Amino acid sequence: MSNPTTQVVRPAGAGHETLYVLLLCLAILTVAASVVLWRGEAQAVSSIERHQLDARRDLSASEQGIYADLRVTLDEIHLLREEQHVPP
Repeated sequence: MSNPTTQVVRPAGAGHETLYVLLLCLAILTVAASVVLWRGEAQAVSSIERHQLDARRDLSASEQGIYADLRVTLDEIHLLREEQHVPP
């Protein structure tokens, strides 16, 4: 019989694998950032006057509800003023 051979297998270190994964993530982020910068379009920002606010498009749903309530309240104030001839 031959002598049994003992071979010691050391565990692989995770340092190289972690480095490769981080380098891959960095490469993906670099490519994505360059595509965004290359294909990005500049948006022209135009300012509007305060009186140009459109309640149908420029307000959120809750703001539109408040706006509608204020309009109804204004109509009621005008009706009370006409009936009583005194500001409420």
